[in-house]
Parts: sequence; C-alpha cells; structure tokens
Amino acid sequence: MDEWLMASGAVVAVSSVGLLSILLIPIIQRDHHSDVIQLLVGLAIGTLTGDALLHLLPHAFSSHLHLKDSHKEDNETSGHSSADDHPSGHHSDLVWFGLMALLAIIAFLAFERVVTIITDLCNKSHKKSKMDGYNRSVGDKISNHNMTSEVTSPSELEKLNLNNESKVNPEDNKLTKESIEGDCLSANPSTAQHDIQMTEQCHRETRVYPHPDPDRGFVIELTDHHHHHQRQTPRSQSVIYTVITGDGLHNFCDGIAIGVAFAGSGVGGGLSTTIAVLCHELPHEVGDFAVLLRAGLSVKRAIIYNILSAFLCFVGMSVGVLVGRINDAWLSAAIAGMFLYIALVDMIPQLDCCPTQSGTTRAFKLTVQLIGISIGVAIMCVISIYEESIKFEF
Repeated sequence: MDEWLMASGAVVAVSSVGLLSILLIPIIQRDHHSDVIQLLVGLAIGTLTGDALLHLLPHAFSSHLHLKDSHKEDNETSGHSSADDHPSGHHSDLVWFGLMALLAIIAFLAFERVVTIITDLCNKSHKKSKMDGYNRSVGDKISNHNMTSEVTSPSELEKLNLNNESKVNPEDNKLTKESIEGDCLSANPSTAQHDIQMTEQCHRETRVYPHPDPDRGFVIELTDHHHHHQRQTPRSQSVIYTVITGDGLHNFCDGIAIGVAFAGSGVGGGLSTTIAVLCHELPHEVGDFAVLLRAGLSVKRAIIYNILSAFLCFVGMSVGVLVGRINDAWLSAAIAGMFLYIALVDMIPQLDCCPTQSGTTRAFKLTVQLIGISIGVAIMCVISIYEESIKFEF
C-alpha cells in the first residue's frame, strides 16, 4: 500500500510540472532564455543517464545476483548443485540484461517512428477525403459552365482589365493569357478554432487576342464564373496531434517507470527515478507547450490536454506497480534503455537547437551544458549510493 501512495504522489509531482512550464514560458522568452534552457536540458541528460547507468542497470544486475544467491543457498541446503552456479552462467545472464536495455532503445525508436508515420497518414487521409467530398458536391456546377466570346474596343478592354485588376495591356498585339482569381468566401478567423479551414475561390479566366482586322479591335474570350472549394486540415493541426500523442505516450511510459521503481526498489529507487523523470519533463513540457501555443492552441485547451496526459501517467504507474511486484529486474533494464534513448536521442540534439545569445561564446554555452549534466549525474550518484539509507529512514 505504501508504494501506491508514494508512486501516486510522484505522478502528481511530475504532472504538476506541465502546469509549471506554462508559467516558465514568459520567463524563458526573456534575454537569457537560451542559457536557462541549456541548463535544464543538461540537467535532464545528467539525471536520465545517471538513473539508467547508476541505478536501474545496477539494480537489475544486483536483483538477479541476489536471486541466484538465494537459489544457491537452497541447493546447498538440499545437497543439489546447479549449472547456474558457474561464474560463466552469471556472466551470460548479465549479458541478457544488457541486451534487454539495448532492445528497449531500438523498440522505443521504432515506436516513436511508427506513431509519427500513422499520424501523418491519418492527416493525409482526412484531408483527401474532405477534398474529394467537396469536389463531388460542386461537380455539376463546374461541368455546366460555358465559354463565351465577344468583340470589343481597346477602351472597353481597358475598363474590363481595370475592374478585374488585370495587367493585360490593350495595346499589346501579342497573345496574352490572364487568370483572375478572387475569394468569394474567405475563411472566418474563428474557423481555426474548429480545426478545419474552408475556402471557396472564384476563378475567371480572360484570354485576349488581337483581331485579324485592326479596325475591329480585340477579341476577348471569357470563361464563365466558376467556383473551387477547398477544405483542408491546417498544417498546424498535424503538429498539435503529433505533440499531444507523443506527450501522452511518453507520460504513460514515465508512469510505468515510476511504478516499477517504487514497487521493486523502494523509496530510494523510486525517488531516483522520479527526479530523473521530473528533470527531463520540465524542458520537455516547456517545449511542447511552446509548440502548441505557437500552433494556435489556446492555453485552456493546452491545460486540458496536460490533464489527460497526467491520467495516462497514472495508468502507467498502476501497471508499473502491479508488474514490478512480480519481477522488476527485466523491467528495470528495459526502463534504463528507455531513459538512455530519451537522453541521447531527444535531449542531446536540443543542446544544439537553442540559439546562442549575442555576445555569448561557445565556451560559455558548453560550460552551462556541462554544469547541468554534472549536477544531474551528481544527484543520481548520491541517491544511488545512499539508496539503502533512504529506504531505512522511511
């Protein structure tokens, strides 16, 4: 029961980071926002890699060795021997745990790519179906249009061009083709809030030919007035869907990591994993909120999506606690691989994405990054060394 309460408190703390990131966005947008982001990203890298290499993998190895020692004592008591008692057997088992972490890295990479591909395909399919529907609805109107021609004088041609804002020169004897387009129905700015943008355009094409008889003036061919409807999902909607989906899946995995840590490693291990998740969630959530707000999502809706993501984190935590009670060694190795992937693939590239402030040297930027990484590693190292003491105090 204690692990449920502690894991739930950890999830609440992690979820509150999403709301805190909204308050940090105006502060980070000031003059020295780049240095703050560099420090936070470095801290996330240090805590994630530190938790993976200093806590999770050693915990997986030690749990396995402890289980082997227990079996060995049972065999000695009963007078039986086992092939697993040989040192080479222990070594091969540890290799399998390392392979588990490696497979988790590959699986997480494939998982993120598949989510991105599915999201893009769904957006393209949605856009195509909407456009096809509108093309069929206006097909009869387009097919019934006629082309007319008439003869007019240069003065009338000039007046026509002026009314249609055309650039056709009535004195030009060369063949000229001019397309005139105008919006019959422009999208209301509020339609962006309904996630769909619809425009209906009017096209009127004017062809100007010099008449064979100079005294007759010009020949003008006008296509009849026709409409072109376009209904599509704005590009920003694709960004919003991708960010929300990715954030929810990341929170679910973070919840599993927290649940497994508290169920298998106690307070010390749970605290270590919670700090690692908190440190990487802060810059991650700040970036996600900035992207969502820039894509046109309101602050209220962004908060709602954050609450939904927090619910997924609770679901993941419940799964982690239940599974972690059975055997947490393999799960710890897998979570270590996940943390390494996030640190090396998602976080390290962000160190180069942040722009350098004017007057700031590369050496200073590197120093800030190394300070953040060092602080994160130091925190994880202290917690890992004194993990048993922390567990004893509670």
